[in-house]
Amino acid sequence: MTEWSIVLASDLHFGKNEVYHEAKRAIVRSILRNKETDNIQMVISAGDLTEYGTDGLSFCGLRKHTTDELGLLKKEWVEPLDAAGITTLLTIGNHDTYTGHPYIYKPVMRYVAQRHNATFHPLFHMYRSGYYAYEKNGVRFLSLGVKPTYWKWIKKHLTHEMPMILFYHFNTIDTEPYSDWWSEKNKKKFDAMIEPYKKNILFIVNGHRHTSTFNKEWNGVHMINGAGVYEPVKVTMEGTRVKTIEFY
Repeated sequence: MTEWSIVLASDLHFGKNEVYHEAKRAIVRSILRNKETDNIQMVISAGDLTEYGTDGLSFCGLRKHTTDELGLLKKEWVEPLDAAGITTLLTIGNHDTYTGHPYIYKPVMRYVAQRHNATFHPLFHMYRSGYYAYEKNGVRFLSLGVKPTYWKWIKKHLTHEMPMILFYHFNTIDTEPYSDWWSEKNKKKFDAMIEPYKKNILFIVNGHRHTSTFNKEWNGVHMINGAGVYEPVKVTMEGTRVKTIEFY
């Protein structure tokens, strides 16, 4: 079977500072340099793509943060990877919603929705945004936005027909820092919903912690946190099964 690779690099935080920007440029350079050798076909960024979710526009002088973070995300991350023919999957994190006034204007969330035909709810039910399904090489990828809460959508897109990789921003394992950003009630509901499909779930990708790990489980599901901007994770696939996982 053909081997191919997925690079996991979340919490990009475009707009944060130049140190972060240079670290991300280095990741892109490494991906492009090793694309053929490692057969890198996909990059997944599971949220916090930007620091404040802005595109440089200000409204009546009321927007505090006016850096074009969306422009930086496109220019320094998405466009170079797209140009190399690498599938680049994005989802939103809590920082991508921090736009300030007018609160309904959320350009990064809208960009993800337009790019991936994802759900978009800029004001009410905001955490139902960023949901979409994508299939490649016999694997179904499900983006679940900031955290799994859009139960009707999740139930509709889970499948027994092919292996799945799920990704969303908030980390899940209770013993980890910041895992309390979503409730135990929602975690239990999500776990119950995916229980019949766990044999088909290759792994779940989270961000949020700013630290990468790939050797943990949550209720029988392999969990990967690809949130270290200085230590992305590479998953080598052999057809539709996971062959190896390592820091990249």
